[in-house]
Amino acid sequence: MINVKVKSLWQGQVGVRDKYIREAKSTQQDILITCDGRRLLIKYDEIDRLIRGRSAVAFRDKFSNARHYLYYFNWLKESESEQKTLFNN
Repeated sequence: MINVKVKSLWQGQVGVRDKYIREAKSTQQDILITCDGRRLLIKYDEIDRLIRGRSAVAFRDKFSNARHYLYYFNWLKESESEQKTLFNN
């Protein structure tokens, strides 16, 4: 599982760097996104279906100087209740 921490949501969506999307697909791992103590699990085989958009312009990473796109996923309220079941077992 690939763990990704994000600081905030934007218009009900969470942005994930393209490097995590590529890693999840190539290694067939799920992505666990954490934001303000809440969690969202995205199964690797559902990534393409759940992507809602991509940033129009790549941004430059301030540490590595690499360029990244953000892929956006809806932060679904129903998925939060499913996550409670998943993580409380």
